[in-house]
Amino acid sequence: MSGREIKIGLFGAGNVGRHLLAAFREAPNVNIVGLWNRHPAKWKAVAGEIPVVPEPEQMPDADVFILALKDDVLQNFSRRLSGRDILTVHTSGAMPSDVLQTARRGVFYPLQTFAPESRVEWERVPLLVWASETNDLTLLQDLAGRISKNVRIIDDRQRAQLHVAAVFTSNFTNVMMQMARAITDKAGIPYELLLPLARQNFENILNNNPADVLTGPARRGDVRTIEKHLRLLREMGLANEAEIYKELTAWIRKRFDLDK
Repeated sequence: MSGREIKIGLFGAGNVGRHLLAAFREAPNVNIVGLWNRHPAKWKAVAGEIPVVPEPEQMPDADVFILALKDDVLQNFSRRLSGRDILTVHTSGAMPSDVLQTARRGVFYPLQTFAPESRVEWERVPLLVWASETNDLTLLQDLAGRISKNVRIIDDRQRAQLHVAAVFTSNFTNVMMQMARAITDKAGIPYELLLPLARQNFENILNNNPADVLTGPARRGDVRTIEKHLRLLREMGLANEAEIYKELTAWIRKRFDLDK
């Protein structure tokens, strides 16, 4: 979509805000009227011709105000914009839309992980939008469609549930790889030896139902190997990792009815 010009004010220069700035700069007929951050210097380094406003109340009028801010500040911060008749949205997966203390409010949530220097393929990023008013929801769909081909209407409850699933998909997967590295580091083995396995695993689960391609000792019911792994982890001083191994093994055995 590339219809009429949409004006946005962007608040917050964290990872999400900075990636959104880059995306909107490339989007057709999107005019970024201003940027705000608690520390203005974070925006000034990348703002170029876009004004950096010193106070939220000084943001120029726009069609949409986007608050790419931490969850715990959204409620109080949005009160500073409550007198403006402008659709105000947050980018949080966990917070409901009504946390915003403005008359017109909604959500503009990109379901993606944003590292500082990572390249984001915005066309493929699911952009989950929500607003209670039909006209506002249509506006958000239009705006989202200018940077992504994957725009979905997801309400507050669905988005919160999806956010939990996203934590398992991204954050906990990352932590599992950190644990794997702790094991290889303690053993004096190159961590890089695991990377082809990780790539193949993700290839498998991206192209199949994950349950259909799960392998390993827990899936096979290989009790002897499981006990050996637990013993090795404890001998290496990785007691926490051993407990997590036990819990995940128990989950797999229950999931596939291996305890009958």
